[in-house]
Amino acid sequence: MQPGVRTRPRAAAGPMPRLTRAAWWIGGILLLGIFLLLSGISDRFVYGSDMTQRPIIPLVGLAMAAGAVYLALWFAVWRRATPAIARGLGAWIVLVGLGMRLALFPSLPMLEDDYHRYLWDGAVLAEGHNPYRHIPAAVQNAESSVPAAIIGLGAASGLVLERVNHPQLGTVYPPVAEAVFALAYRIRPWSLVALKAIYLAFDGVAVMLIALLLRRKHRPRAWIAIYWWNPLFILQTYNGVHMDILLVPFLLGALWLHATDRPARALAALAVAAAVKLWPVMLAPLFLWPLRRRPRVALRAAAVFGLACLSLLAPLAVALAFGRDSGFVAYGQRWEMNDALYMIVPWATGKVAGIFGEVPTFATRHLIGRAVVIGVVATVLAWVLRRQAPGERWLAGSALAVTAAIFLVSPTQFPWYFGWMLPMLALHPRVALMLLTMMLPLYYLKFYFDARGQVTFFHYRVVWFEHVPIWIAILLEGWRDQRGRPAWPRPGGDD
Repeated sequence: MQPGVRTRPRAAAGPMPRLTRAAWWIGGILLLGIFLLLSGISDRFVYGSDMTQRPIIPLVGLAMAAGAVYLALWFAVWRRATPAIARGLGAWIVLVGLGMRLALFPSLPMLEDDYHRYLWDGAVLAEGHNPYRHIPAAVQNAESSVPAAIIGLGAASGLVLERVNHPQLGTVYPPVAEAVFALAYRIRPWSLVALKAIYLAFDGVAVMLIALLLRRKHRPRAWIAIYWWNPLFILQTYNGVHMDILLVPFLLGALWLHATDRPARALAALAVAAAVKLWPVMLAPLFLWPLRRRPRVALRAAAVFGLACLSLLAPLAVALAFGRDSGFVAYGQRWEMNDALYMIVPWATGKVAGIFGEVPTFATRHLIGRAVVIGVVATVLAWVLRRQAPGERWLAGSALAVTAAIFLVSPTQFPWYFGWMLPMLALHPRVALMLLTMMLPLYYLKFYFDARGQVTFFHYRVVWFEHVPIWIAILLEGWRDQRGRPAWPRPGGDD
């Protein structure tokens, strides 16, 4: 043992208390039961059916109940877990999470339709065409600029092309995501099952990487369940069919490669994650800053990241050429949904300008709003970097802080975006952020109120019930940490 180095004794493996084992079994059974009920009610969410007749309230209730079970498991057993797992518990964790996913494989997507764009883009790319060059509305209208082969593909798609949302906009998905959509088409054209099967493969890789990272840091392996049993992410991935799972293994791979001192490869993996969803580029400083005393290594890693991003994201130049009809431009400038804090900025901008007799345009108010978002995220990033030591190889907490900031101040806070934080939560649990699992299903009340002509009640009332408890929990958790009373034990060291 080196002098001055403290070591923590590992917990000895021993028999698990009966009450603890019972909590694992009961919690798993409850989650499986809820997911079977969710799969059962999905039959009443037929695409195009009367929204007022769909069981939206039961959907929200079941999803929130699953979130409550998940949180109860954290307080009952997960936060007290030791680095050792009792014999047989690992198999139970795997089987319950797998069962929750498989229960949703045959389900009809409830209130979600983004997958039509995935299926369409995948077909276009798989058939040898560029999905960034042709807007779905132009294909639907058989415009002269669209090749006959793509028009024929639209006719062969059945209802897929007809149901693509926002067909007047170009696709908003980066190239690696498009490649996965094309792979699903090659496996089985126009098939959600093929897409879900690919998701499951990515999910399996993600949970194995989480297990490796937990083991490396001597964290409880039971914390795998924080990811593998999370009901919100499973519902969004295997019923809503949202594609955010595709970036998770690359993000975790970047963390693993950094932890094992392979910085260039780590940043290459991070670039691939950015080619699934663009936001991971904001995490690059976290990987580079600890290398500041190794300038050659840092320069090489930065060069790899830059070249990988340029190579992987170059196809987006075609998509941006559409201007306001580009999905990327529209999302970056105009999209707003299910936010709370963000909406204050455009509103305040209008009020302040009104004092001086000015009426700012919609575009101006949201330009200022997005500038504030960038400023907040940059501030959090700078604060996190100040706390990083040179050579630090455990970035879970830092990555979680920045990712949470991106989500919490974003103008779009869709439930499936929670998956961005989830892998880091399994490595660095924060109860306040885990609470999102129970609160974000309130988003689906938007469809309930919209069907009754009361959508403004959701936008300006319900969202506060959804988000205010999260901010209170964040402030409380931060206050407890400042007082030296962290909200959970930290076996294996701080990060």
